[in-house]
Amino acid sequence: MNVQEFNADFHIHGPRSIGVSKNMDLPNMVHGAYQKGLQLVATGDCFQPDWLKYLKENLEPVKGGFKYKDVHFILQTEVEDEESVHEIILMPGFDVLDAIKKKFKPSSSNIDHEWGGRPRVNLSPGEIVEIVVGEGGMVGPAHAFTPFKSIFRQGKFDNLAAAYGNQAKNVHFLELGLSANTDYADRISDLHKLTFMTNSDAHAPSPVSLGREFNTFLAEAPVFEEVELAITRKDGRKFTRNVGFDPRMGKYNVLFCKACRRRVLVETISQAVAVSTLLGGEKYDAEFIHHGVLSDAEYLAYLKRVNAGKVTCPACTQDGKKSRIMLGVSDRVRLLADRPENEHPPHRAKYITVVSLAEMLRVAMGIGSSGSKSLEKVYDDLVAKFGTEINLLLSVDLKTVDMAELQAKYKKHEKLFKTLVDIIQSFRENKISFKPGGGGTFGELVFDE
Repeated sequence: MNVQEFNADFHIHGPRSIGVSKNMDLPNMVHGAYQKGLQLVATGDCFQPDWLKYLKENLEPVKGGFKYKDVHFILQTEVEDEESVHEIILMPGFDVLDAIKKKFKPSSSNIDHEWGGRPRVNLSPGEIVEIVVGEGGMVGPAHAFTPFKSIFRQGKFDNLAAAYGNQAKNVHFLELGLSANTDYADRISDLHKLTFMTNSDAHAPSPVSLGREFNTFLAEAPVFEEVELAITRKDGRKFTRNVGFDPRMGKYNVLFCKACRRRVLVETISQAVAVSTLLGGEKYDAEFIHHGVLSDAEYLAYLKRVNAGKVTCPACTQDGKKSRIMLGVSDRVRLLADRPENEHPPHRAKYITVVSLAEMLRVAMGIGSSGSKSLEKVYDDLVAKFGTEINLLLSVDLKTVDMAELQAKYKKHEKLFKTLVDIIQSFRENKISFKPGGGGTFGELVFDE
């Protein structure tokens, strides 16, 4: 057995989904994969007729899978079931894809729609699994804890059996999503048997999006059969790393108002502080609502009230409106948890927290957007120097790295590369601070030299 490690992103979207870049084609996806350091990328949205035709015409069949240039691809789509749960489907070949789509079609009004890249299939989660597995594919819940369209969202399912019934035994993986990590998910013992995935859900081919979360798995080749063995942990194949965001960088980590999208920060305070600063109600500004509690028990009681829909937004109330506070991922996990923190099953892959190189550059350059043209030029130069983003963030010896030539090229950004190296080092040592994300707003890296 000649196994090796491969980096893979198993969940993206094609250009026929609403809100996806029209540049999402195979050449651009391959370029992004090169820059990031991925060997296997999902096709995304492969039921959509125009994208499916494009894939059939352009992917090169290889033993057990597909390639475009030097990057392998795996057939993948995301569907929404009748419970509004999003499911990731992986397939070995176009024959299996066609068979699954044929069985879904009577239950979907948009599976062949021009913009139906992520179709609605009006079948139960269990029926979806039965069809996919029966035809030779694999399926599991997407972004499992996010407040919208997920299996464990507020008011939806509390365990796998409640969602999938007797088909739960055929679900072997779960996607954590950008606002969760393995420390969160392994607090739920029902999930210990699953392999966890960290994927990008990319809507653009840029490495800012593609591969922003990815997986490393051990296999002989980056093809479906080997991926299936790695997911089910058979014959020496397995996932060895989940590389993903610190959950605080995700868009739905903390509590938020459904209407104004202010994030709610629950803060444990002393009795004296409570009397002096929070007497008369919660405090809020344009971004955050600050809710004080005196103890962990009071925090849990507050979450239960939020879960029951009994907490309204003080900011909206002040404006004469009424809107509910909703659970973020961290809070929903807390309510579902039946295991202590930092307890993992023996098979669990190591979770590596990353901050994207683009976000680090945004902070180092002191600019507002990680999509600026000037930032992209610096990014390209760094990738040209170090090979891939993954290599720079995780492997390069920062004690010996020489950035003098690059710094000379970008003289107007004084100390840019020294600051970048300091940020990477702080990130590796888990000394980075964050402004937490929620309500659809990504968290932000905070770095003080």
